[in-house]
Amino acid sequence: MLGNNLREFRQSAGLGVTELAKLAGCDKSMISKIEHHKVVPSAKLMVRIANVLGKPVWRIFFQPDVESEETSGLTGQGDSSNGKA
Repeated sequence: MLGNNLREFRQSAGLGVTELAKLAGCDKSMISKIEHHKVVPSAKLMVRIANVLGKPVWRIFFQPDVESEETSGLTGQGDSSNGKA
């Protein structure tokens, strides 16, 4: 989901919300809103944030989070075992 990976990458980089906002040229409330799924950032802001974090835009904003992938994998396995009965 949009924003989930932003928090992880920001924290991994050792940056607070205020620090990332300053480096990316936006308000700290914008970073918080992105992380809490209240707003979708512009393409320009996505690029600026990605540059600060040293990651590709898709990795931060468009790659599904690990929990979603694990959940969907487990659901698929459960469905196939139900066909036995």
